[in-house]
Amino acid sequence: MGSDPILAVEVDIDDQIIEFCKAHPTLEPQDVVRDIARIVCIANLVRNGTLDGKTMVLCGGMAMRCLESPRMSVYDGDAASCVPVDPDSLRLAISYDEPEIAITAGPVQTGKDLITFQPVIYTARFSELPAAQDEFSLSFAQRGIELPSITRRLRHRYPFPLLAEEIEAPIMNPEEILAEKIVAWWLFGHAKHYNDIAFLGLLLAATKQHQDPAVRRRVRGVIEKKLSINAEISDQHQRRVEALIPVERKLRLTDPDRHVDPKQGFDTLSFLLGARPSMATTKTSVDRYIVPLLFD
Repeated sequence: MGSDPILAVEVDIDDQIIEFCKAHPTLEPQDVVRDIARIVCIANLVRNGTLDGKTMVLCGGMAMRCLESPRMSVYDGDAASCVPVDPDSLRLAISYDEPEIAITAGPVQTGKDLITFQPVIYTARFSELPAAQDEFSLSFAQRGIELPSITRRLRHRYPFPLLAEEIEAPIMNPEEILAEKIVAWWLFGHAKHYNDIAFLGLLLAATKQHQDPAVRRRVRGVIEKKLSINAEISDQHQRRVEALIPVERKLRLTDPDRHVDPKQGFDTLSFLLGARPSMATTKTSVDRYIVPLLFD
């Protein structure tokens, strides 16, 4: 811990990455190099106490990975905070240097209750592959945390050695992640959110939680809270929220083809395990587990 290196890759890591990508057609080697850099960044934020599970948690695609999701976000990372964050302190916390990799937080872009470091620049000294010197983005939403966080192992999902030690990361409660994903899908129609909703439906169904009235109440309550927060971001957001009458909410879940943004479709998604699922496959999970959870 502390000043010990985070990475523990083998000398033939580039060959291992190339072989891995041959079996995963939705990925390119540069995606994996960039992903490793993001994983190191997140591990560092856990180790230095920035992601503490009380005031700040990991969310979005990287949190989904900790829940065993096979989907990989290619360019970004997300965290949520229940207190105001200081950009200068975060910049110091993000920046990291060890023999195998260096990470530096770049300029800050600000929105309503949101700051994004874009780019976060890294030099992956462990690799000579494309993207060994590249960037990603890291966003911190300051819009509250509604449910208690949980702790899960930071799952990289690669078959080769990567981290020097196991990292336990505080992540957003899966019920709250589900609420965020549903709201994001309703508002923007990005296929990644629908895919994640379907995965979380399967996760709930594995332990019959989709039938639990308490889960139903919590998820519905958090959805309404997050819709209210989104309506305050801008006039455009408010109009999108106002358009979500009950029948429209249900239709956007049961008929995803009519709502999906063609620029953010299912053919753009990347996966660490298995083939890219079809819209029909994901729709089955949403129809079976999510629609009954939300609509009586």
